[in-house]
Amino acid sequence: MGLSRSRRVRSLGRSRTHVRGLIALGVLLAVLVVADATARAMVRPWIGRDVALALGLPERPSVTIGGFTFLPRLVTGEIPWSGSARAT
Repeated sequence: MGLSRSRRVRSLGRSRTHVRGLIALGVLLAVLVVADATARAMVRPWIGRDVALALGLPERPSVTIGGFTFLPRLVTGEIPWSGSARAT
């Protein structure tokens, strides 16, 4: 036997709410990933500039920032970076 009409409507409403919640969670996750990548791209030149100034390099070194979650590490001050510079 099938569900009564009122139960089907309530069940359909709950499933729509769950789908909307999952979509909102997916959008939030996408925004966080884009924000993380943007912050990483913005900070790389600053680190290169600071390293060049601190070491007296004539050019800004190439800097690579590792790790997936950058923003939490930026807040705590633990930025995993590596760089390379060639002296001429």
